[in-house]
Amino acid sequence: MSTSSKGRDLRLVLFVEGTTGSALQALWGEEIPKQLGLLPFDRVVGFTKGHLVAMSNENMKLKHRTSTILVGFDQLLARELDKKTFDCAVVAWDLVPAWDSGSDASACRWKETLLLYEGLARSKVVPEVWSDRARDRLEELRSRAEPSHRSRLPQPAPQTVLGVCMDPEFEGWLLSEAGVKSALGLNPLKK
Repeated sequence: MSTSSKGRDLRLVLFVEGTTGSALQALWGEEIPKQLGLLPFDRVVGFTKGHLVAMSNENMKLKHRTSTILVGFDQLLARELDKKTFDCAVVAWDLVPAWDSGSDASACRWKETLLLYEGLARSKVVPEVWSDRARDRLEELRSRAEPSHRSRLPQPAPQTVLGVCMDPEFEGWLLSEAGVKSALGLNPLKK
């Protein structure tokens, strides 16, 4: 998805919870943007919450990491930047299940968003400007009296990450992946 910013096109890459492949690219990179009247993302990269957990400070302190995914999200982001540079990363993950099974949905959304930016702000593998912008976003988030208190919605900008924790209402229509693919003409159901 490209968007104009001060006369310049931004190259946007979507990191979405799922397995990277042609179906993910077609669904998230082409069909959903088309249905919403948006330009397609430049590319779509799948990831798991394990990539995010692997980047958490508590997990990094452990002698043996608890996640089976040993690559942190910051490393995945750095790899994708090395493959083909882009301006902004949109990172979308499901609200349910929470990273922490003891969390309620609203706490999970806030906690997971903070963990994403904390990990990127601490990262030594992403370019420094990306870490600096993540640190700025983290400070803005932490300065709020309540999670919902914000002066404006964040906008795509160069060397930024936009975190999107998807609501259950959105996830609900994706419960049947085969049905969604069929509805979009990506993989018709066999009768």
